[in-house]
Amino acid sequence: MTRILLLTAAFAAALFWVAMIVDAVTNKGVSDTERLMWVLLVILLVPGLPLGALIYFLYGRPKRRLGV
Repeated sequence: MTRILLLTAAFAAALFWVAMIVDAVTNKGVSDTERLMWVLLVILLVPGLPLGALIYFLYGRPKRRLGV
């Protein structure tokens, strides 16, 4: 049972990571340089947990919602 929960959590984390990479690449609310920096942050900060994806989700995505 524990193995299934861990696999589910790992799959969800990987799916979230990929979704944040796609969102960072397609985010029209930032400049090209800022977009590149977000993509690199999301890709490079993966020490087991998608830390870069979480940082982007909390701080990078709101610009799209504000229409900047």
